[in-house]
Amino acid sequence: MPKTPALMQLIEDTGVKNEEMYKTFNMGVGFCIIAPENQVKNIHKIFNKHKMKSYEIGRISKNKGVFINKLKIA
Repeated sequence: MPKTPALMQLIEDTGVKNEEMYKTFNMGVGFCIIAPENQVKNIHKIFNKHKMKSYEIGRISKNKGVFINKLKIA
């Protein structure tokens, strides 16, 4: 994942908990593509072709809720 921006680290250092940070901020995620798992390699290739970075940041599962590193935020 990309390095945490200094502003976000400053907010965290003031005592704001990770759970609240994920609920309040987009946490650096700007543009998302939701696609079938078998298309991940193709998506990375397209981004690389255009000299852009891409990251796989999550998965859709049958579990209810939104989880970040096992932390349920919604």
